[in-house]
Amino acid sequence: MESVKVVISNDQKAVKVPTGIRLLIRRCCHAVLELEHFEGSAEVSVRFVDNEQIRALNKEYRNIDRETDVLSFPLGENGVYDINHDTGTQRESLCEAVRHDER
Repeated sequence: MESVKVVISNDQKAVKVPTGIRLLIRRCCHAVLELEHFEGSAEVSVRFVDNEQIRALNKEYRNIDRETDVLSFPLGENGVYDINHDTGTQRESLCEAVRHDER
């Protein structure tokens, strides 16, 4: 694997995301890419948002007007997505995850 950039943003105020959790998220992202035998450079974005923001994202990207726990988007760039060579299918959930923790 070449270089992996993990971007973590906390766009909500209800839950603090401490440095230790951010480090764990980065390690998990690296571990998943390594386990998947991903080669080359990558950027993974993880966003923490509140209920209002995740509802808006869910509506915008999935046309579902309600809150959800996680949104993930395909690994890819410019409409070209990664293929799982074991199954021949498009990998759907390695790239970006959006999580809300406000209950």
